[in-house]
Amino acid sequence: MSSVLAVSLLGVCRASNKPVTLTVWTYYNGDQLASFERLVEEFNTTIGKKEHITVEASSQGSINDLEKNVLDAAKGRVGALAMPNIFSAYADTAYTLEQMGQVVDLSPYLTEKEKAAYLPNYLEEGDFSDDGSIHIILTTSTKFLRIMEMASIELGGYEMRFDLNTVYVTKNFFPMLNLPSEDVSGLSPGISSRCCVNLTRHILIPYGSGILRCMKFHFLTEQSATSVWRPPARAMRRSDLSKIFTSVMLERQRMAHERDYDALTGLYNRRAFQRESEALFEHSEVLGHAALLMIDLDNLKRTNDTFGHDWGDAYIRQAGQCFISSVPAKTLCARISGDEFNLLFYGYQSQEEIRALLQNLSLAVSNTALELPSGRKLPLRLSGGVSWYPENSTDLSTLKKYADFAMYQVKKAEKGYITEFDLELFTKNAKETEMRRLFHKMLNEELFTYYFQPIVSAADGSIYAYEALMRGNLPALTRPDQILQLAHEEECLHEIERLTMFLSAKSYATFLSTHQIRGDELLFVNSIASQYMNHDESVAYVEQYSFLQDRIVIEITEEDSQDLTALLKKREMPGFSGVFALDDYGSGYSNEKTLLELAPAYIKLDLSIIRDIDSDPDKQQIVENIVSYAHQRGMKIIAEGLETPAELLKVLELDVDLLQGYFLAKPSAVPKPVSAESVAVIEHFRKHLA
Repeated sequence: MSSVLAVSLLGVCRASNKPVTLTVWTYYNGDQLASFERLVEEFNTTIGKKEHITVEASSQGSINDLEKNVLDAAKGRVGALAMPNIFSAYADTAYTLEQMGQVVDLSPYLTEKEKAAYLPNYLEEGDFSDDGSIHIILTTSTKFLRIMEMASIELGGYEMRFDLNTVYVTKNFFPMLNLPSEDVSGLSPGISSRCCVNLTRHILIPYGSGILRCMKFHFLTEQSATSVWRPPARAMRRSDLSKIFTSVMLERQRMAHERDYDALTGLYNRRAFQRESEALFEHSEVLGHAALLMIDLDNLKRTNDTFGHDWGDAYIRQAGQCFISSVPAKTLCARISGDEFNLLFYGYQSQEEIRALLQNLSLAVSNTALELPSGRKLPLRLSGGVSWYPENSTDLSTLKKYADFAMYQVKKAEKGYITEFDLELFTKNAKETEMRRLFHKMLNEELFTYYFQPIVSAADGSIYAYEALMRGNLPALTRPDQILQLAHEEECLHEIERLTMFLSAKSYATFLSTHQIRGDELLFVNSIASQYMNHDESVAYVEQYSFLQDRIVIEITEEDSQDLTALLKKREMPGFSGVFALDDYGSGYSNEKTLLELAPAYIKLDLSIIRDIDSDPDKQQIVENIVSYAHQRGMKIIAEGLETPAELLKVLELDVDLLQGYFLAKPSAVPKPVSAESVAVIEHFRKHLA
């Protein structure tokens, strides 16, 4: 995580003598920026002028601002500046850009002598591909070596990087002390700033009094511990070296603060919160009982839209101050993104202790408000979710997922309060999420089968038509009602409409080509009343299935038949006959207005009317009335859902035109003939009438 210099792919090569401009982005400010600008000016008026190279340097503000601007440029986001040729960054930022193919390998441009000026470990940190490449130059290593050079005497040293969890030792460290070389590759600083003591214990103490005869300079920051050692026989001014180190450490501290802390609130940022949390989760004894609280501010967007972003920033700042002043000092508090915060409570004996802290926090939030210029007070409002360690999980990423889920449940409901993670609700939601995933897989891969059920003539028992019935091909998702519900929730009804039209026609065409049907039967296709194929889809349909179009009957469920625009589009589809069937008539939504708007050629009586119609006089009267109404207007009546000989006989007596149900034939992927038993009932009835 050291500060590094990286070179982007832009403008790294140029033709000889052709003027070129190199853009450089830094995070420098104040005296540091002024000094750098003087160096740039000196270069531009000397070497740069001679080589026809002009450097244009600009400060992007803080190190966080620089990182954001570089990443925005690399991703080509709207409003982003052009990618610079050279920029300062953290190693992880440079790695991200290298994975995007945006950073140059500097190895071919450095001589062996130039490479030897760096500690091998620091050059290796820039070898992202482990192939000898150098994608970054660590500026901190340069400072460390310059200190060594300025001392004018032999110095040995070690540096422990808490942020990288590594230990570096100069090659001459042990020889200078007349000690055998020691392998330090297995050592790590740990999570405590006291790690310098641990290193001394592991490396230096075993060699006894030899160390005591050496002068030691030790400098400690939150990110690193640096020690420089020399034999006492050689003279040097300790104060001079200390001054040099002090300036370096102060610079490191400034950069470390910019790296780890959110500039607006002073809380940890996402990167620092992740690092510190991961360190804690390596020590269960330190965590004890812990809780991860995820917070989302409820009013930020409205505040920005109403009062401007400056007041939005003030609202965020107020929230941060409220959090830090309302929880114990050891609580990890971080601003994760614009209006998102994470708080980690740890080291407690029970959940109840933490619940008391959460109650205090909620009370503090309720009593906090931002005073606007008008004198009006804007109350602080938030939604939060809590997950528990170790009760819910001992894994940090899992706890994040759980806390985020709990927070989402609050935001989806009332907002404005903190709730705890509910495993039962999460499990249910996970199942729903999995069903949505399967649904989209089904759509993308067209995992549908269409079953065909005969519609039979009441006159002679012959097959008049087939109804295409959708089935899902995934074990967990087969029923049409499930599929249609998910399509509605996921706003994919159009895709279902398109697939139904094309796939049912494809299957029907296959039956025709293989002579599995006569060829003159109609095809009833279940259509979604609010959906219709667009122009391109209609053209493609005509091209592929024009020979079927005069046989297609669009079946609309009565409940959904009120979308007149969609109905008109369906009627006007090129090559379509415009024939409709009204399904589920009498299911509770019946009215003559529906019939008049749709003007169907077929009316399918709802199953609820047909069931037990042989013994229910009221149902018989309803069917009698509908048949009379339909026949006067040239409409045919289909009795669907027939399951018994008695039901079949009764609807024949009531003069329905067409028949459908399990008693006649079940739906199947390959059309089945009408049952002999049902045909016998029909023939017996007609013979009796004659």
